[in-house]
Amino acid sequence: MTLLSIWLTWLACTPPVDPGDSGGTDTALCTHYADSDGDGYGNPAIRTNNCELSGYVADDTDCDDRDPDIHPGADEFCNTLDDDCDGDIDEGDIPLQTWYRDRDVDGYGVDDDVVESCEPPDGYAKASGDCDDSDPEIHPGATEHCDGLDEDCDDEIDEDGVDGATWYLDADGDGHGVTTDVRPACTQPDGYAAESDDCDDTDDTRFPGNDEVCDNVDNDCDDEIDESAVDAPAWFLDADGDGYGDSSVVVVACDAPTDMVSDATDCDDDDATAWPGAPEVCDGDDEDCDTEIDEGVQTTWFRDEDGDGYGLDSVTTTACDLPSGYAAQGGDCNDSDGGIRPGAAEGCDGVDEDCDTVIDNDPVDGETFYSDADGDGHGDLSAPVVACEQTTGLVTTSDDCDDTDPGVHPDAAEVCDGVDQDCDTDIDEGVTSPWYGDLDGDSYGDATTEVQECSAPSGMIADGTDCDDSDATIHPGATEVCDGVDQDCDTDVDEGVLTTYYADLDADGYGDPANSLDACSLPSGYVENSDDCYDLNSTANPTQTSYFTADRGDGDYDWDCNGTEDQEFPDSATCAVDEKGHCRGDAGWEDTPPACGDSDDYVANCNSGAVTEDECRAKTATKTQSCR
Repeated sequence: MTLLSIWLTWLACTPPVDPGDSGGTDTALCTHYADSDGDGYGNPAIRTNNCELSGYVADDTDCDDRDPDIHPGADEFCNTLDDDCDGDIDEGDIPLQTWYRDRDVDGYGVDDDVVESCEPPDGYAKASGDCDDSDPEIHPGATEHCDGLDEDCDDEIDEDGVDGATWYLDADGDGHGVTTDVRPACTQPDGYAAESDDCDDTDDTRFPGNDEVCDNVDNDCDDEIDESAVDAPAWFLDADGDGYGDSSVVVVACDAPTDMVSDATDCDDDDATAWPGAPEVCDGDDEDCDTEIDEGVQTTWFRDEDGDGYGLDSVTTTACDLPSGYAAQGGDCNDSDGGIRPGAAEGCDGVDEDCDTVIDNDPVDGETFYSDADGDGHGDLSAPVVACEQTTGLVTTSDDCDDTDPGVHPDAAEVCDGVDQDCDTDIDEGVTSPWYGDLDGDSYGDATTEVQECSAPSGMIADGTDCDDSDATIHPGATEVCDGVDQDCDTDVDEGVLTTYYADLDADGYGDPANSLDACSLPSGYVENSDDCYDLNSTANPTQTSYFTADRGDGDYDWDCNGTEDQEFPDSATCAVDEKGHCRGDAGWEDTPPACGDSDDYVANCNSGAVTEDECRAKTATKTQSCR
């Protein structure tokens, strides 16, 4: 054993120094192992005694410190590696890898021939998707050629073939592309062109060889604008500036040259008043360029033999100026008489002087009549007719105010219809009817709202006798109600419905017939009966049954109000001696009964009387007569 070995052995076996030991060092000593892949497990072949050194751990069981997925406890995979560092490779229940049959050995197998194992079998590949396993040049990712085959197995043939033609983006579809987007392909892709000479790939009207048109755009991509444009118009010299050109002087251009116009129909380019459509003037020239001179502007003149200024309609000529023996006016009905012409004064002579085919109309020596169109004998002031004599339809009066209606004239009777039949400027005077507003709808109107109309206006009626048009219960004929209101509009209030009540001053329930009032309801201090005979003493009333020696206060003793003063003791005594010699008889007054309130002798009992000399001597006592 070498000295170095002995020292290393001692170093590994020496326990770390206790950090709390005052004699220790700042760094604890221990054995740690390099963890290069950072999986928490160290390489037993590389170690240190410095516990604080970064990249070292206390565990030394890593079997491959280059792979963080390989360490004790890691999941075992089918990869010919000892993932869990237990000395066994691909052991246990682990998922197998899928391998695909690769007959052409191009690194891609077919999808329908597979094997599952950890190790690749001979003739198999990890990748799938080969669409032709008999040709090593055909597989996913292979270079596509223009050969009618799908070399890259993407279900497309010859796309982006390396030996294809170059195509250029043709966004506007005019057959010419641009170099900013180039695509090689075996056949022409949609939206691409073989030419790359388009000067504007956003406009399909601009490409080399296109016709140039007048649009201020370079249509044929030759860097010139509107040159030799196929739609350039012809322009014609307009020397007189009337807007119409000379067809013999022509220039073809997109824009009008100076003093040139598009119209070539001028017939005289030296005269600005002569052009197609110009007003023809009667001057011997063709102003409107229609090859005719003065057409439509010459005046028609009429032959005037009698020189009255009016010629015959049947003999005319046309000229710019008045010929001799002609007149500007026609219509003469007798060209041999200067007094007969249109407008001549008509006289009552049987001749048509004014040539209106009517004889003696409006004669200067005639009489004024008025048209009576409606035949009512009254004429229309606005339709006077001067005639030699009155004819049918004419009258001498002019006072009709409507000559279209025979029922309207000064003698007509006025009718209530909104029309002035008698022509006095008043309408429906004397024939209207009064109508009254009926606000409460009781069929009786308010007289203050009267209007005169032919027929009832809305909400109005013919009766105007309502005395309160705000209350439908108040109107003539309404039932009078005892409420202080005149319901039947007869100016009397509560008539026939009042109750008579009688004063009951002594509050005995019986009223004084001499003191009463009429009211709708019982007033305080009154009663409905009039049976009291003295209303100042409540004891005096029809129910009294007692008798009184004093009067009731008015000198009367009729306390029960029966109209008489009934005496309580109305009889005289009938004391007499009977056959046995005894004093017998009825009690009573000794003499004639006294008046009410008077006193006299009264025999209370005949039986107690003594018989003296055959006479009954009954005892008496003074008694006052009581009445009721």
